[in-house]
Amino acid sequence: MTERDRFRPTLVATGSHHEPSDLLSTAGLVAPVLRPLLAAVLTRPVLAADTRDAAQLAITGIFLGLELGEADPDEPGGDVRPVGRVLGERLLSPPWLQPLLLLLDGVALLDVAVPDPGELAVALTAAARARALEPGELVLLAVAGPVPAGPGLAELHGPDGSSLLARIEAAAVGAA
Repeated sequence: MTERDRFRPTLVATGSHHEPSDLLSTAGLVAPVLRPLLAAVLTRPVLAADTRDAAQLAITGIFLGLELGEADPDEPGGDVRPVGRVLGERLLSPPWLQPLLLLLDGVALLDVAVPDPGELAVALTAAARARALEPGELVLLAVAGPVPAGPGLAELHGPDGSSLLARIEAAAVGAA
C-alpha cells in the first residue's frame, strides 16, 4: 500500500494572514515531526453542501508548505501539535505529475503523490462542515502523515521544479 492509498488530504488550519519565515525550532519538543502541506487560497466561499466541482473552482492557487510539530508519543500517527509553518511563494499549477519529496539534510523522509485538485476539493467541503470557508482564506491541508524530524535543512520538492527550504534549529528561534 502506498502513502497515497493510506492518506487523504486533511485540514490543518485556516486563516487570512501568514508571517513569512524559513526558520523553525525544535526547542522543547520531545517528539518533533514534519509534514508536507499544500496551502490553498480561496476566491469564493466553500460550503459543506458544495459539489466537488464547485469547491474545486473556489481554489485560486496552491502553494507548498511544511509544518513542524510535536507528535503525541503515546499515539503514533495521531494528532500533531503545530509549532511552526513555512509556506512557499511559488504558485503551483496543475496537472501535478511529480510527487512531493521531503528531505532532511539530504536524506529522503517521504515521497508522496500530490493529490489531484478534486481530492483537495473534497477535503475543503469536509472542512466546511464545521464552518463555511471564506474568500481570501488560506487553507492548509496535510497531504501525508507526519515523519520524525530533527535539526537540519528541510527541503520539500514538488511539481515543476518547485521547492521549499526551511532551516530547523535545536535552539529557540531568536535565542543568542
